[in-house]
Amino acid sequence: MMLCLSIEFRDISHSSRAFISKNVDVLENAFSKLIEVHGFVPLSTCARVEFYLDATDYAIVHRTLKNTLEHLGSNNDFDIQKNLIVHHGAEAVEHLFRVTAGLESQVIGETEILGQVRSALAIARTSGRLTRPLELAFSRAIHVSRQARATFSMGQRSLIDSALSKLDLSNVQHAILIGTGNYAQVCSQSLRSNGITQIAGFSPSGRQNAELDVDYYLKFEDLVSELQKADLVVTCSGNDSPVITASQISKVVGMRQSEITIVDLALSADVSRDVDALEGVKVLRLANINSLEGDFSQAQQIIAKGISEVMPRITNTELDDLIVTLRMHITKIVEQQLQSSMVDSALTHKLVQALLHGPTMRARSAAAVGRLDEIRTAFSSLFGIEISSDAEIIEMTFTNLDLRSFEELLSVS
Repeated sequence: MMLCLSIEFRDISHSSRAFISKNVDVLENAFSKLIEVHGFVPLSTCARVEFYLDATDYAIVHRTLKNTLEHLGSNNDFDIQKNLIVHHGAEAVEHLFRVTAGLESQVIGETEILGQVRSALAIARTSGRLTRPLELAFSRAIHVSRQARATFSMGQRSLIDSALSKLDLSNVQHAILIGTGNYAQVCSQSLRSNGITQIAGFSPSGRQNAELDVDYYLKFEDLVSELQKADLVVTCSGNDSPVITASQISKVVGMRQSEITIVDLALSADVSRDVDALEGVKVLRLANINSLEGDFSQAQQIIAKGISEVMPRITNTELDDLIVTLRMHITKIVEQQLQSSMVDSALTHKLVQALLHGPTMRARSAAAVGRLDEIRTAFSSLFGIEISSDAEIIEMTFTNLDLRSFEELLSVS
């Protein structure tokens, strides 16, 4: 069964976001130890942390997540009951498709998430945590996202490109970039490509990034004086408290000859809300950037079609694993029952095929109408069969079974 455990950063505090992000690898290790989890793909971005799992028991997965976070000492801000969003089955696949297409992003259609999904898939594949259902879901999500994005009138844009497209940059030469993380690098590249020749970097924490394309770094005491000269300010630090305040801006607006434009791309807002009301300042926030128009109904239709195509394949893949395990069990038992007879392997194979043909066809018919969970329960109840991550055969004990009772048991519908 496909599962998605999602924690949206827009719904939790900065300290909780830092706590979750720091412990993604601990959660990965916890999930990797569960026999109920056949595989998983973590997706960690600046907006969310998600785990897409191929698992047989949601209750155990949820309990493991809860216990692991509690053991790590989760702070009072994070409430797993309130802040954890869970998607099951086709709903999990649909969420993955929407995330990959950028429809769940702060700015609809932004392109960074597509690269992050590709990277998550590649890492899961390399680490051996990828199952066939997960491979199908992620590969198809990446393929469909390209078709969905082609319907957006805004085109293929990053978040910073979408923001800058709303501004008149003809006279902008000097910018301040607040933040030094991965997304700051995307921002500096976009600023350069838009003809901005002078970029001053500023880190609220004081940490400088040698790889960031800025001309120089500002000290804390130099920020206000630099705000007097800058044509544009772009913030993406995600600091726990505002980096730019109304008191700072009030000091500089009277000394400027033109309006100062600030683009705040931080999820937790680097610019305090009271700055918006000041004269001589234009603040562009995520909510403003997200107001771009696009024909998202077409994208929804493309995603719905993609899901309808991939779900039967995912279901058949999961069912195939059950059937293969059942065949191996039956073959072993038949061989044990007939070990004293002169029966070759070809005849044993034909016998098992004949015994399982009817049950297999009925199982496929049931799976096709969404009853795969019932099939799993039936296999488990009748034969004690569970599919583990390494497809290990689980021992069963049958006593005094001849072939007639065997066939009668398999033919029960």
